[in-house]
Amino acid sequence: MNKDIIHLRASVPAKYREANLLKNAAFSDGDKDWILQNVTINAREGTNRAEFTNRPEDAYVFQTVGPQMDLCGRYLVAFEIGTWQRKANNAFLMAGVSMIEGAPILEGVPMLAGDYNSYKEFQITGVSSRPQLVFFELNLTPESRPLPLEFFVIGVTGEFWIDNLVFAKIDDTVEPEPGEELITNGDFEKGDDSWQFTNTDIIDVDDSLKALMHLEASIEQTIDQTLHPLRAGTYVLQFHLQASDDVKDRDGRIEVLCDGQPRPNPQTFILDAPHSRHMVFVFTLTDADIKDHVVGVRIVKVRGTDGDPHILGWRIDNVSLKEIEPSEA
Repeated sequence: MNKDIIHLRASVPAKYREANLLKNAAFSDGDKDWILQNVTINAREGTNRAEFTNRPEDAYVFQTVGPQMDLCGRYLVAFEIGTWQRKANNAFLMAGVSMIEGAPILEGVPMLAGDYNSYKEFQITGVSSRPQLVFFELNLTPESRPLPLEFFVIGVTGEFWIDNLVFAKIDDTVEPEPGEELITNGDFEKGDDSWQFTNTDIIDVDDSLKALMHLEASIEQTIDQTLHPLRAGTYVLQFHLQASDDVKDRDGRIEVLCDGQPRPNPQTFILDAPHSRHMVFVFTLTDADIKDHVVGVRIVKVRGTDGDPHILGWRIDNVSLKEIEPSEA
């Protein structure tokens, strides 16, 4: 697996469920073995789930895993997420392992703050009542854990539930990734090759090229790419997005293009600053979408009302598009 990618698919390999370090991972015994902060265990449709409500306080579930973990290693994190609301919404998540031995919250501040080697922070759009399985890899090194690792933790913002959590060490077997990469030059190391930029530039940051959208209020800024012929199915688009200190809650939009024109009902998001987040978007293509049509994807930074074109706004990197669950040949 690519450790920078959040995967969505139908199932986790059985060997990882069997090696799960988490106890009561499906909340069958309520909150036993868990520490809950602003989270409740509720039974809907006969199944216990950890429910997060849309409140201003931070909401997390914790479980002690430190004694079972290796000092270094690759770990699989997986869980199902959904909502009991009728309307699909965007979920902001943080999942990983804590860096501080002791109480899960220290003076009201999440313990994971500042250590991006041991947890991931990301957004998934369009989470609905239909469960989605999320999984990704964490790499732990001595440098990423100066203090003993004590807690596995997941935090969610919004009205969502999670269930069937997995936290297991990955063995040396190479795991097949769900689908081939469909984006060309997603790391921008070849500049704007294969991309079409509108009011967007390439910037070199520490010898790594990124797409740069300036803090320019009067224009809309986009990057888009035409895709190779696709088949009908469900796809996940994701990328890393970093905002400068001067961006204030700037809106963004993800568009699926058909013959260069966006389909109705694009997915929208907001990134507050200063912040960086791994963005995850799921969309479906039908036979009608692809037959005799050219399909593409577009990332949009929406036109604002104020700003300075000379101040950095958004930096985009590591764009990826894959089919969630490839059909067998």
